[in-house]
Amino acid sequence: MNVLVYEQLNFIDPLSCHKSAISWQAGMKLHDLVPERIDVPCGLDVICSVNGHEVTDFEAELYRVKPNDAVLFRVVPRGGGGGGGKNPLKMIAMVAVAIVAAYTGQWYAAGLLKAGTITAGSVSVVAGVTTAVVGMAGTMLVNAVLPPDKPTQAGASDVTEDSPTYSWRAANPSKNGSPVAIVQGDCKNVLPFKLSQYISTDGDKQFINALYGVGEGELELSNFCIKGMPVDQYSDVTIEQNSGTANQAPLKGFQDGVYERAVSMKLTHSEWTYFDGEGDAIQSAGFGLSCPSGLYYANDNGSFGATQVQIAIERAPYGTTNWQRLATHTVSAAQRTAVRKFWRFDLPKTRHAYRAKLAVQPPSDATRYVNDVWWEYVQEIVPDDFRHPYTACFALKGLATDQFSGSFDSYRITCNAKRMTAQLPDGNGDLVERSLTNPAWMALELATNPRFGAGLPESRIIVDEFAAAAEWCDSLGISSNMYWDTQADLASAWDELGRFGRFRVIPRGTRYGVISDRPVLLPDQSFIAADSNSLLGSTSIDYLPVKERAEAVEVTWFDPEKGRQILRRHSPHFHQLKTRLPSIAKITLAACNNFESAWRYAGYRLNCNRFITRTIKRTMSVDAASVQPGHVVQAVVRDWNWGESARVLSGSATQITLTQPVTLKKNTPYSLQVKHGSVQNSNKQERIDMADIMPVVEDTVTNKLVLTESLSAVPQVGSVATVGKANDALHLFRVSSIRRTSKNKVEITGIEYAEEVYADDGDLPVVDGDAGNIGARNLTCSVQAVDEDGLHKKLVHLSWQGNAITWRIFVRKVGAGVTPWQLYGTTRNTQITLRGIEDKNFYRIAVSHTDNPADGAVTEVLYDPDVMGTGTIRPLRVIKEDQSGFEPLMYETESGEALQLMEVF
Repeated sequence: MNVLVYEQLNFIDPLSCHKSAISWQAGMKLHDLVPERIDVPCGLDVICSVNGHEVTDFEAELYRVKPNDAVLFRVVPRGGGGGGGKNPLKMIAMVAVAIVAAYTGQWYAAGLLKAGTITAGSVSVVAGVTTAVVGMAGTMLVNAVLPPDKPTQAGASDVTEDSPTYSWRAANPSKNGSPVAIVQGDCKNVLPFKLSQYISTDGDKQFINALYGVGEGELELSNFCIKGMPVDQYSDVTIEQNSGTANQAPLKGFQDGVYERAVSMKLTHSEWTYFDGEGDAIQSAGFGLSCPSGLYYANDNGSFGATQVQIAIERAPYGTTNWQRLATHTVSAAQRTAVRKFWRFDLPKTRHAYRAKLAVQPPSDATRYVNDVWWEYVQEIVPDDFRHPYTACFALKGLATDQFSGSFDSYRITCNAKRMTAQLPDGNGDLVERSLTNPAWMALELATNPRFGAGLPESRIIVDEFAAAAEWCDSLGISSNMYWDTQADLASAWDELGRFGRFRVIPRGTRYGVISDRPVLLPDQSFIAADSNSLLGSTSIDYLPVKERAEAVEVTWFDPEKGRQILRRHSPHFHQLKTRLPSIAKITLAACNNFESAWRYAGYRLNCNRFITRTIKRTMSVDAASVQPGHVVQAVVRDWNWGESARVLSGSATQITLTQPVTLKKNTPYSLQVKHGSVQNSNKQERIDMADIMPVVEDTVTNKLVLTESLSAVPQVGSVATVGKANDALHLFRVSSIRRTSKNKVEITGIEYAEEVYADDGDLPVVDGDAGNIGARNLTCSVQAVDEDGLHKKLVHLSWQGNAITWRIFVRKVGAGVTPWQLYGTTRNTQITLRGIEDKNFYRIAVSHTDNPADGAVTEVLYDPDVMGTGTIRPLRVIKEDQSGFEPLMYETESGEALQLMEVF
């Protein structure tokens, strides 16, 4: 794989070009291809082009050469013509031609003298004539490459005045069926939904018009960005917005519904170009046409004159041939830049078909006439005042420029949306303002809001339980924000909020309440689950699997500025078992927006893994009706003190013979535990059966045991059995569910309650600045002397430390001529050399890992290559007169801005 390198070093003869093929290497830069020696005198410069595109110094620094690239280096004079000024390249070329002509004339004259055909007195005449002939030939050559300056004339223009033309590509505006987003809290950098898009034309200028729906109003919208940069960094881009009220006015440019589709077909005179409409209630249609290469006639003298084309446009009801002429338009121009036209017509309300052609065959001499016409797009329009009530919207209008043009869908449009409070029921028939950064209040709004929520009346909500959950979230410092932009059912939304807020919304009959996983001072005093109020044999104790419990928790959370973030928290015994890889649980908290809350949540889940091991299930009598899910109750459970073990030799569900004898003390309760190798529980673990052993009246040593109750299955021969003392004790369980099984009977399921779970979640890790040392630190600025492209330059060089994947470099002028922050560029390295910044200006430079310069490290530099030396730029320090230290850092004020005094060391 090669790279083609062209060297055009003779600025007088642009046709003189040296070509070479250089072997491509990974990571190759344009500077690696610069010819070894380019003699660039004062007044000249070196221009680089890649595949026909001229690159700036900044682009050349970032560009990585690709296989089969064509790279051109050419020497040109600095400055340039236009607007009546001088053309320096033409002046230099004419001087060179004059020198060649003079010497050539003398050479011809000498030749004639040697021939002896004329006298010496005729030499001046012959030389003058020959010089004139050669000079005229040289002028013709120069004029072919550098046309002579001409005064501007009506109807004629300079063929070489070919300015760049920027345009927008027509596209379908949006996708149907997307939900209106719901904003809760302060949401940063959201991706709004595009409601409509179309192109408008003002003369030869093209504008993109896009309407975005942000969410259910009323919202506070701010920080509109294009590809992460504020819109005010783009020229000729405007934003108009509505907050989402019921009677808001339509946004300018979107009073009508516009559906735009690309046609992209060249028109001819011989055949019609057809296009079918789609809407069945279209009342207007717009047609966008262009001459992308310009529209002109090339004159002999290098100028070009006006020419014209005639375009016929017709419509017919869809599916018929009743074509009706809408208009025949004549377009006339004398320009090489694109000519654009847009025409709109009122139509009867129906579905339409459209066609267009050139009404008259234009001249076809391709060497003289440029007159190709392309049908770019069709806009079908429904005139109406689209107010979009209750929806916060904004309209973007942008001129097609060098920084903002082409396919609009390639530009990522974001904004901030804020809705901090909502009026929610207080449980007493009134409404009260609640914070929408609290997950419990967010869940309550989704339950009660009649427009986007379930619309449940207050009578079906246990508001006090939501309030208790909200208070628990506040006590833990749990805050959230959510941008609900995908369809979800209410249960899924509640689960998302409850996972982070440590609560669960549950039905309680016909009402909805909340179980909040929080510590309690006392268990429910009205109820104890014991054998006396339980169905005989209905009690079961299950042990949660412990073999594969997570040794670490990995939490995915969402930073308001940086987006998706991941943290991992290890248990105290992480990876102590070296025979296998550590087990890591992965959890996504869509509602979490800060590192501290994510860290504490990971600790809470590790505590659950560590301290919760048992669940209980018991069928109770009607006196369990007072217990509700979420209550912490006392249950009588056997605590097992195991002593001896053996294997099953034989037996049944009520009698077991062991492989070896065990000792039983008189008047002491004993129990048997059997591990069934072939029977599994619902959690796919081997079932463990427990039953009481018939008491003995004398101390006994035996291998034959009689049970007071049946095992759930007959143990297999060889099953492991254990015998030990049993003692009754009260244990705490949190009720997780209650299910009616039969008349006056309910089945209660609970999970072990352990206060250690809530004994905080540990201290936050100590980090330097941002979590994981992501942000830039130790930013150093220096001035370096370099020899590039045959020139000696002094450039500003930055270096820093940090762990971000991509760094953004922002620059702004301070003091006189202050400018806003502008994105200079991005890099993956922790250093960069600044090229292309204007000299004799005071700059403030920020290196940030986000789209916000305020998140980065900042330095200042007065860039004046003529006077500044080389070295590191540091704050100016003056030693005190008594040599005891330094004077305070010094600042000066310019144009109302404090500037720190710096110097080069």
